Amino acid sequence: MQEFESDVNDASKFVLSEIDSYNWLDASVRKRFFDEKFEVMIGARNLLNVIDVRRSKASSIGGSAHATTSNNMMLGYGRSYFLKLTYNINF
Repeated sequence: MQEFESDVNDASKFVLSEIDSYNWLDASVRKRFFDEKFEVMIGARNLLNVIDVRRSKASSIGGSAHATTSNNMMLGYGRSYFLKLTYNINF
């Protein structure tokens, strides 16, 4: 991952970093009723509850060669659930 960041003197520097691997899992179930006019869908997003991953700064241009810092990169807000109701009107 490549990015720019600012130091305390507002000087920008180029930073090369790595992020840990992660998996994302969503699931849903759909059922139709009344000659397929009414549909109900329930599901969940981010079942593995991934919120952030570890990001380690491997090197930076203009920084210290032996300094390594680690912080987390936010990916999502956690697990969520949903219910979808659909009614099709045919004219």
